[in-house]
Amino acid sequence: MIVPAGTNEGVIYVRISQDREGGGLAVARQEADCQALAVRLGLTVTQVYVDNDLSASSLKRPRPAYQALLEAITDGSVRTVLVWHTDRLHRQPTELETWIGAAERHGAVVQTVQAGNLDLATPSGRMVARMLGAAARYEVEHKIARQRAASEQAAAAGRRSGGGTRPYGYDKAQEVDSAGRVRFVLRIRETEAVVIREAASRILAGEPLRTVARDLTARGIPTVKGQEWYGQTLKRILVSGLRSGQREHQPRSQEATKRDICGPIVARGTWPAILTPPQTDLLRTVLTAPDRRLTPRVPRRCLLTGILVCHHCKKTLMGRPRGDGEMRYVCNRVPGSHHCGRTYVLAAPTDDWVTELIFSALDGPLLDEQLAKRQHASADDAALESQITQDRGRLTQLGRDYDDGLIDRAEWLERKARVEQRISEVEQRRLGRESALRLRAVRAAGPLAERWPSMSLGQRRAVITAVIDSITVGPGRRGYNRFDPDRFGEPVWRV
Repeated sequence: MIVPAGTNEGVIYVRISQDREGGGLAVARQEADCQALAVRLGLTVTQVYVDNDLSASSLKRPRPAYQALLEAITDGSVRTVLVWHTDRLHRQPTELETWIGAAERHGAVVQTVQAGNLDLATPSGRMVARMLGAAARYEVEHKIARQRAASEQAAAAGRRSGGGTRPYGYDKAQEVDSAGRVRFVLRIRETEAVVIREAASRILAGEPLRTVARDLTARGIPTVKGQEWYGQTLKRILVSGLRSGQREHQPRSQEATKRDICGPIVARGTWPAILTPPQTDLLRTVLTAPDRRLTPRVPRRCLLTGILVCHHCKKTLMGRPRGDGEMRYVCNRVPGSHHCGRTYVLAAPTDDWVTELIFSALDGPLLDEQLAKRQHASADDAALESQITQDRGRLTQLGRDYDDGLIDRAEWLERKARVEQRISEVEQRRLGRESALRLRAVRAAGPLAERWPSMSLGQRRAVITAVIDSITVGPGRRGYNRFDPDRFGEPVWRV
């Protein structure tokens, strides 16, 4: 074996992709074999570089020890590297070429326990290194293909994938299958399942996601990791097919850094369900809508903020206190806005009047007829969502065609108006369906009038916005200082 002249020192590099045993036992075994090789070569080991639980198959996650070793090769301070096998150093041809370039300039040598000596300063040594690198890459790609096929097979069979932290709402239990193998299965943890069902009902009733999350934290209910609830944490739980006993499968390429918040359902799961599949479908529709806002545009301090509309400028009214502290709804004229500032009405009597209007509407037989129509019309929801996505893509393409001179301005305006009208009609149908879903959830919870006093501001607003889109507030009568319901126009009903 060849050792660079003028040196009897070397370093060891050890790595393993997954430390299943824990405690670095696998890398310790590699190091022991490399130390024995150093003794046989008469080398003194000056340093050991360790990358434990780090893969070399992907370049997305850096290997700190490998990078430090490469820098030492580049500056000439290391001439001999001892490894168990070349695939401990490289599984990517691009990485190997960078290493060869640095080693060739400084005459570095790689000594392996399993593959012998590689003198990267010689053509034959570089050829062998590249052949071994190509074999290592083939092994990686073949392994990825096997794992992907196994994952797809498990998904089609409805088996849950992965380990890690237990999912919220479930406990992990062990059972022995017919072949005598020990497997982990999921069992419902009822104390957490109650929380999931409550959150799902409140979201479907129209309550804001963050309001529900803050309420769970305020009540001292922890997440699966014992932390506070956040809107995104709760959202991931509610849109997951796992909670309704369904198997999602979302393949990810080597280049992808993350998956979508929810993937397609491919099979019925082998574990018990907390929610029903229709509930999951509805939660996905509500929580993953492209135009959904996570925070309101303005603070919601009053029940009807953003619902009442000024008859002069057609802008929404906001809740503001007057001099004595009593709240009013005002057309708030501020610099930079288009509000006229000419309309205001007392908040308390207005809230009471609209609340009675809501109670009357929810108790009427006409609502049942409308909900039944919405139920029948919602069968093609997937087609509607697909149409919206396609039409938005058409708008983008129309803009590009106009920029490239393929169509003139008149043709662009005509086509754009047609597509926007189609999008508007589909979105109105979707909004009507969501309102119907929320109202069904409200009715299922019991008599509204009895629950109203104990409901939060967010819950009350959710009910009102499910029924009413807007109410126009007209001008007040001069000299009439009492609440006047005649100032309000006919509500624009959602359902």
